[in-house]
Amino acid sequence: LQSWFLLYFRDPEKQEIRMELSRGVGFTILNQTTGHGVVSDFEPRLFIEPIALDAQAETSSKRDLVHEDEHYEAPVARRTG
Repeated sequence: LQSWFLLYFRDPEKQEIRMELSRGVGFTILNQTTGHGVVSDFEPRLFIEPIALDAQAETSSKRDLVHEDEHYEAPVARRTG
């Protein structure tokens, strides 16, 4: 089982949001009784271009993204075993 995380940091000094998409590969247990812990290592780390906080976000409606005559399917299957 692989777990991917979208990590982000809002930097008020630089007025930007920095992000990365990373797969957790290490786990450190903090409480032996409950088994609770934290992800401690990530590999790979895919860095995403920073977003300026003062930038105007471009928006578009669903109509702009998908034409009515187009059809999209995504297979979804229940895991077994």
